[in-house]
Amino acid sequence: MDRASCARPAATKAGGSGGTNTPPRLGLGDDWGPEPNSDDKEAFDAYWAARREALPVDFHGDRIDPHEVKFVERFLNAGHTLSWIPRDRDSRKSTHDFMWLNHGPYEIELKSTKAKYSTIRGQIMGAVKRAKVNHNVTKSRFIIDLGDQPLTAELREELTHYNLDRSLYKIKALWVMTQGELEQINLRKK
Repeated sequence: MDRASCARPAATKAGGSGGTNTPPRLGLGDDWGPEPNSDDKEAFDAYWAARREALPVDFHGDRIDPHEVKFVERFLNAGHTLSWIPRDRDSRKSTHDFMWLNHGPYEIELKSTKAKYSTIRGQIMGAVKRAKVNHNVTKSRFIIDLGDQPLTAELREELTHYNLDRSLYKIKALWVMTQGELEQINLRKK
């Protein structure tokens, strides 16, 4: 599977008095105007196709849903780089969504969902179980995309407990993308 870099690396600029490098915001997803109503399928599909095509990422012909386009825009705007992992069309074996190039690099499973622990837990457990049982693939690193929903202190605390009651569906790492910011969740071991 080709995992070559398909995203433009984020440039850095000096910032602050300490001279630290901070990536500039790329502005992806800005200035598109209002999203067309999904009832107008032709306008809706054209709008999202244009936004997808504007991204510096090769999606390998995969169907990319609007929530995934928004996530990739926010992820790249936050200074991260990724390579989209194409779906396995031959064996239909489960694949991760993307390779996080400037962190790890790690294979990442993306889940866009409501900011509710039971929903997030169910999405992670289902993905881990289906990949393992149906394809003998281990999915262990997840990014939960909450979009513009806030990550509350209560939800953050609940997420730290994910592995405590999971004997079969433990994961290695969990991040949450919320309001354009990416935050790692420190998964408790005991």
